[in-house]
Amino acid sequence: MSNKTSLKWYFNRLAAMSLGEIVLRLKRTITEPFVTKAIINEKLPYSSEEILASANTLIGCYPVDPCKIEISDSYLKEIITNADNVCEGKIILFNNNIILDNPVNWFRDYAHNINCPKKNANRINYRKPELVGDVMFIWWLNRHQHLMPAAIAYFITGNQKYADVVINQLQSWLDDCPFPLGPAWLTGIEAGVRMITWSWIFRFLFAKGKPNNCSNDFLNKWFVSIRQHVRFIDTHWAKYSSANNHIIAEAVGVLAAVDTWPRLFPEKNYKEICRGILKNETHEQISIDGVDKEQSTSYHAFVLELLINASVYDNSLKKYLKKTIENMTRFLNALSGEKGFVPDIGDSDFAVASGLIPRSNSYYYYVAAAACSMERNSDIKHVPLISQPNEWYCRNKPVNKKHDKSVYFENGGYAVWKNVLPSGVKVNLCMLLSNLGYGQIAAHGHADALSFTLQINDEPVLIDPGTYAYHNQKKWRNYFKGTRAHNTLVINGLDQADIKGPFLWANKYYVHVDYVVMNKDQFIIKAEHDGYYRDEMVLTHRRELSWHPLLKKWILKDELIGNGNYDAELLFHVHPDRKVVREHSNTFRIIGTDYNLIIKFSAHFQCRVAHGEVNPPLGWFSPVLGEKIPSPTIVAKGNVIGFDNIFTEFVIEKTES
Repeated sequence: MSNKTSLKWYFNRLAAMSLGEIVLRLKRTITEPFVTKAIINEKLPYSSEEILASANTLIGCYPVDPCKIEISDSYLKEIITNADNVCEGKIILFNNNIILDNPVNWFRDYAHNINCPKKNANRINYRKPELVGDVMFIWWLNRHQHLMPAAIAYFITGNQKYADVVINQLQSWLDDCPFPLGPAWLTGIEAGVRMITWSWIFRFLFAKGKPNNCSNDFLNKWFVSIRQHVRFIDTHWAKYSSANNHIIAEAVGVLAAVDTWPRLFPEKNYKEICRGILKNETHEQISIDGVDKEQSTSYHAFVLELLINASVYDNSLKKYLKKTIENMTRFLNALSGEKGFVPDIGDSDFAVASGLIPRSNSYYYYVAAAACSMERNSDIKHVPLISQPNEWYCRNKPVNKKHDKSVYFENGGYAVWKNVLPSGVKVNLCMLLSNLGYGQIAAHGHADALSFTLQINDEPVLIDPGTYAYHNQKKWRNYFKGTRAHNTLVINGLDQADIKGPFLWANKYYVHVDYVVMNKDQFIIKAEHDGYYRDEMVLTHRRELSWHPLLKKWILKDELIGNGNYDAELLFHVHPDRKVVREHSNTFRIIGTDYNLIIKFSAHFQCRVAHGEVNPPLGWFSPVLGEKIPSPTIVAKGNVIGFDNIFTEFVIEKTES
C-alpha cells in the first residue's frame, strides 16, 4: 500500500467512525504505553500449583470421569494420523501443506516464505505483505489449533510423544512471542481465539493428571501469558464499527480462560462482564430469525461455534443462548444440501472457534450437529461413543436436524426454496434479500444484492465464487467482494456500493422486498435495491424470480426503474465441476449429474462464457482463502434504457446417468 493510498484509506476509515469511536481510539493511543507496561508486568495471584489444583478439566458437556470417555475406531485412526503429522511438523493452513521448522518460526508466513519482522505488534503494518507476508497465515499458525489433534491423541492414548509436541511448541511460543511481541498480539480476536484453543488443549492434556514433561517453569510462563491475554482483551475490546464477530470471539475467549483457570482471575468478575457482552452482541448481531447480520455464511458458522463454546463454559449463558443457537442452526441447515454443501456467501476466512472441528467440507455440518446436540442436552449422566469431532462439545441423538422445507428469513434477508420438481430433480435455491453487511463499515459483506445460488441434486451449480484475498492483492480483493463476482445485474460496470478499503464500504445499498411466496407449488420473489441510486444515476434495480410449474421453468425479470441509457451485464457464475455448453447465441446448457440446466437470455444481449480472465478479473472460484481456480461465468451484456425489462429463462431437464 503506497503512502498516498494509505492516507486515503485512513481518511475513509476515519469518516466511517462516530465521534465516540474517535474519542475512544484517541484515549487508547494516549494510554497505550501505560497499559502495555502493566500487562508486561503481570504476576500470578497464586502459585502455579494452586492454580493447577483448581483448574477445570471437564471435557465439553460431560460431567463424568474423563477415563470413561471412549472414541470410535475410525475417528481414533483419523486423530492419530493427524497427531502424527503434527509430531513430524506437517500441518495444513488454508489447504496449503506446510512443513514447520523445529523449533517453529512463529513469525513466518510458511506459505509464501516471508518472515515478519520481530517487532512489537503496534509497529507491524500487516497491510504490507511484501514486508510481513500474508498475515492470515501467521495469525492462523499462532492460534495453535493445529496442535489440537496431538492434544486429543494424548488424552485418548496417553502416549507421551503427543504431549511432548504440544508442550514443546507452546514453550517455544511463550519464549518467542511474549507480550506485546509479534503479530499474534495485533488484535483482540487473535488473543480470544487462542484462549479458547488453549482452554481445550489444557483440558485434554491435564484431564487425567499432569503430563510428565510439564515443568513448573512452563506452567508459570503459561499462566502469566493467560493473564496477559485476558488483560489485553479487557483493555482492547472491539467496539463501535469494529464490533462484529471480533468482540464475540474476545468475550468467549475470556470466558474460556476464567472457566478453565478460575484462580488466575480473583480481582474481577470477568464472567459477568462476558455474559453482558455476549447477551448484548448476540442481540445486536444476530437477527431474530437466526441470521448473522455480517451476511457471511462462514462467519455465521464461526459465531455459532463460538456460542456453542460459551454454552459449554457457562451454564447460565447456555440457557440464554439456547434460542439463538437454535435459530442460527435452522438457517445453516436451510442453506445446506444433503451432502453438506453450503454456499460461501460474503467473506470467508476459514476461521474455526477452537480447532476441535477442523475446517473442511464438513465444517458446516459438524457445527450444526454440535448445535443440535446442545439444544437437546439437559443432564448427561454418561458419555456415548465419540465418533466425530463435534461430539467433544456434546452428543445426544439425533445429532442433526434436516430442513427440507422452504424458509423465508425475513429479518435476516434470505429466501431458501427447497423442492423436488415433478421430474424428481431436487432443487435448493437461495436468494439474497439483505442489506450490505453489518454496521457502519459492513466489513465482511459483499455487494451481492438480489443475487442467488442454486444447488441441483445436492450439487452446487450457480455459486458465490468466494473470497480469495483479504489484506493484500487489492485487484482480486475488490473483484471477489464486488458485484461482478455475483449472480446479479451490473450497471455501467459499477459495484452496488463503493469500495473504500479491504473491509470498508461507502454508499451502502438497501434492499426492499415487495413480496415472497414460497411453498411446494409456488415460488415468486420480488425485491429491489437502491445501489445505483447515487452520484449522477437515479436508478433502481428491481428483480422478480418466479417458478412456473405448468411451463416447468423459472422466469427471471430484471427491471430498471429510472431515466437514461445504461450498459447492463447479467452474470451467472458456475461451479468449476460443472460443464457449460453454448447451444445458440443466447442459450447455454450446464451439464451436471443426472440433470441439465438450460439458461436462455434476451435476444438483444451479447452472450459469452468467461473463464479465468485476468484484466479485468472474471470467471474464478475460490474454494479457500488464498486459492483461486478458473471456473465458467456466463455473461450477457447489452444496452438498456430506464424502465426496460430483461427476461431470462431457466429450465432443468432430468437426464440419464
